Amino acid sequence: MRTAALLPLFVLFSLATGHVAAQCNAPGTVHLSLGADLGLHATKYEETSPLYANTDRDGAVSYGFPLKVHVGVVKPLSIGVYGEFGGYVDTAGTRSNRTGVIGIEPRFYPVNTDYFNLRLFMQGGYSMLRIEDRYQFGQVGVARYGGPHFAFGTGLGFYAKQVFGLYFDVKYVRHWLPLNSFEANGQDIDFGAWGYEAKLTTGGVQFELGFNVRF
Repeated sequence: MRTAALLPLFVLFSLATGHVAAQCNAPGTVHLSLGADLGLHATKYEETSPLYANTDRDGAVSYGFPLKVHVGVVKPLSIGVYGEFGGYVDTAGTRSNRTGVIGIEPRFYPVNTDYFNLRLFMQGGYSMLRIEDRYQFGQVGVARYGGPHFAFGTGLGFYAKQVFGLYFDVKYVRHWLPLNSFEANGQDIDFGAWGYEAKLTTGGVQFELGFNVRF
């Protein structure tokens, strides 16, 4: 009789503890994320040559479409890779450009429940930038930049179902982009032979919203 009376309490306890123990991330869990982001950045463009040096400071608004794949290592940690393509608009708003990044992202989960998580993450990888300028008389110049980037941030993940969900991230990111090559009307120009160097450095905040799938 006493056992029968305690049975409902035991069932409720089992359900409650089972719900608490369930987590968004676990060893072997695969997370696939697809999103869109918007960023606000301060920029610094530095040019140096044997005859002069110049520095321009400006601002830019970036946009991008990231894709991430993560795998759970332990419950509070997953490791992933990411890629993103996009572009930016500077104050002039007239330069045609494309951006791309690839990298590695460790992600930590200080809060990790079945339908919600709070995560902290870092990113490190390689950034690419292509800028096309059109001048008078149909002249076209194409500059290509490439270099490292680093970011850190935090985010929230929400799951309405066990598999599908939404996420929101905010991060601070910096890019170091030296000039790698320049073409004028399809012809490579060797600025290095003239001692000319250029570098674009950016730093700012990005906001990202997207969809999650886990399995």
